[in-house]
Amino acid sequence: MLEFMNILDAWKNRFMDILFITTLYPDNESQKKTDVPYTLHNFVKSWKKSHNVEVIKIEATYPSYIPVYRKNNIARIPRNNIIDDVPITVKQLKKNILRNYTNSSIKELTINLKTDYINRKYDIIIFHVFYPNFFIAKAISELFDCPVIWGFHQSDIIWLKKVKNKKVFNRYKDKIDMIGFRSQKLKKEFSEMFIFSKPQFLIHSGINCTTKLTFRNSVRKLKNIITVANLIKRKNIDILIKSFYTLFGDFPYIELTIVGDGPKKKSLVKLCKRLKIANKVHFLGYLKSEDVDNELEKNDIFILPSINETFGLVYLEAMAKACITVGTINEGIDGVIVNGINGFLSKPDVKGCSSTIRHILSLTTDEVKKIQRESINTIMEKSEKKCADNYLDMIKTNSWKKMDV
Repeated sequence: MLEFMNILDAWKNRFMDILFITTLYPDNESQKKTDVPYTLHNFVKSWKKSHNVEVIKIEATYPSYIPVYRKNNIARIPRNNIIDDVPITVKQLKKNILRNYTNSSIKELTINLKTDYINRKYDIIIFHVFYPNFFIAKAISELFDCPVIWGFHQSDIIWLKKVKNKKVFNRYKDKIDMIGFRSQKLKKEFSEMFIFSKPQFLIHSGINCTTKLTFRNSVRKLKNIITVANLIKRKNIDILIKSFYTLFGDFPYIELTIVGDGPKKKSLVKLCKRLKIANKVHFLGYLKSEDVDNELEKNDIFILPSINETFGLVYLEAMAKACITVGTINEGIDGVIVNGINGFLSKPDVKGCSSTIRHILSLTTDEVKKIQRESINTIMEKSEKKCADNYLDMIKTNSWKKMDV
């Protein structure tokens, strides 16, 4: 037993070479968080402080005869960049008219990468989003016989629900050494679809507590409601507006602030005018991160009734600013937010949202203080560093057998 523990400790404490492969990654610092998620970069930049980490970002190119894609394709060429000392190699894969990656493009890229990386050495290879990143990870791992870890997202569930894709996964699942799920919901859905006997764990997102965390010394009257989102259909901002409308008669002092931009903005503005609440609903458009933080501090209740959410880092950001935070039940944040303890969970419909907000508006000062305190306690356990350390520690604990330590 002592020898086993010594081997495990040696593996967990050793310097490692890590290759990270995904389509969900920034490749230059000018990219907005609304254009590309920075969540995975937050993991990687934390690991980079103690290990060697390299990133391969895969981006799609489309048939050049489609005018809407022609301009984008021009800028999509192989390139290298560095963000926060993390080296990023950007490679392209072709998609066809049906928006599927072409098999020939995947095959060509894997052959080229195996040639490029043959003289390198990696201890672990992590990929996020199965298609097409698994095939690149598999090809490179064959050079080193190292563990391959799948970071599982909402888009993976959607992809796996197609019969042909289930067959693809079942064909290759023995090549995957473990799966890290971005939420408890995703882990549950996957377990209901497949039998996978290898290690599985959760990889929650974290936030920068140093810059994000705010303590409120006193409880003010709850009246200002805020949401922060891309204004797209699945965020259900129309449901939030309609819920606000149903409450306005009983709580005429409440106001709603909407931060974000997107294709649904015009119709949402029209909805507010039609409901005659335009003077109580404030559209601020896209804001920089620090300005979003300032708005969260001004408000009391945060609610985002979105669906098909992998996790939802914005909920944590709202909790860090001591907003009474409402997430969607059975979505990515469910399990981090515990209903009635550190926030609330609501069904993503008008009845669910309005009844939840109504309940929050009726809370006593002591009840508000308790929820805010539990909310801050949750955030203290969800720092970027803690979440990144936990992610890597789970990998190390479950992959030592495959390594020569």
